[in-house]
Amino acid sequence: MTDSSVKNSPNAATELAPPALGVVRLRVPAFARLTRSEQLQAAALALTRDLGITDGLRIAAIAIADSPDEAAVAYCVSRTDSPATPHATRLLGLMQPSKMFWINAPHGYIVGERGAAAVESTDPPSAASATASTLPSVVAAMLGAVSNAAKAQCILVNRDRTALTEETLAYWRAASGVDFADGALPDTSAVELVVPPKSRVSPQITSLDRALRWCAAGALACAVLAGVQFALTQKSAARVPGTQTIAQGPGALFERIATVAPDVPANLQSATFAGEAWVLVLADATDAAAVSRVTKILEANGFAVQSTRVPSPRLRVALP
Repeated sequence: MTDSSVKNSPNAATELAPPALGVVRLRVPAFARLTRSEQLQAAALALTRDLGITDGLRIAAIAIADSPDEAAVAYCVSRTDSPATPHATRLLGLMQPSKMFWINAPHGYIVGERGAAAVESTDPPSAASATASTLPSVVAAMLGAVSNAAKAQCILVNRDRTALTEETLAYWRAASGVDFADGALPDTSAVELVVPPKSRVSPQITSLDRALRWCAAGALACAVLAGVQFALTQKSAARVPGTQTIAQGPGALFERIATVAPDVPANLQSATFAGEAWVLVLADATDAAAVSRVTKILEANGFAVQSTRVPSPRLRVALP
C-alpha cells in the first residue's frame, strides 16, 4: 500500500506504508554506536530473533533518540517483479514519544512510538450509535503502549469526517484520555529500504585466547616429556637390581646371606671373602641335608651357590 498523502522522494522511490510495510521498535544493544552496515545487519538479526522474519527482506533502521540500545526498523518483502525499483518510507521519523499519527482514519494505518500497523475496516458509525462506537483493537493497543499517557495525542491525518464524526471523537477522548485532533504529518526525511548485508561471524582472538593457547601447548609438551622420562626411568629401574647387586661389598653381601639363611651364621666356623664370593665353613656337625636345604634357599633367592662336605661342610656364595 502506497501512502498517497506523502510526497514522492526526489529519486522516484516508491514510499510504502502498512500493510505493505512493517514498522517496529526493537532492542539492539549499543545500536547507536554501530556503523551503518552493522546497524542493518543487527536490525535484520533482531527481526529474525523477535519476529521470526528471515531472508528476502528490504529494511531501513535508525537509532531512537535518547535510547542508544533501541532501533526503529521498517521492513518489507523484496518484490521479485521489480527488484531494481527503490523503496522508501518516512514513517520512521513519525515514531515520536507520546504522539501517534492516524492516517486516513477510521481506516488506513496508525504510527506510534512503538511502531506502525494497518487499521482494520470498521463499520461507519451512525448518528444514533456514535456515542457507542469503540476504538479499533489495533488503535487501542497503540494507545496502551504510549509511554506518557497523560500527554498522549493522536493526530488524525486526512480523516474521513463522514465515517468518523466529531461525536465519536468526543466519546473516544472521554473513554481513553487521549486527545484526538486533526492535523498534518510533520516533514520527515525518507529512508530507503535496502537489502541488509550478509552477516559474517569471525571469532575475535584476544590476548587471553593467545595466552591460553600457549599454555595448552606448553602443557602438552610437558606431558610428552613426562611420558618419555617415565619410560626411560622404567627401563633404567629394570637394570638397577643387577647393577646394585654386583656393586655390593662383602659386608652387604654377607648381611643378605644371613637374612635369607639364618642357619648359616648360626653354624659358621669361619668365613673368607675372595673373588667376589664368600667361602663359608660350617660346623662339622652340619649334616648333608642341612647343607642341601641352605643351598636351595640361597639359590631360590638369586645367589650362585657351590657346596661341598670335604674336608668340611662349606659353601661358596656369590651373586650371579
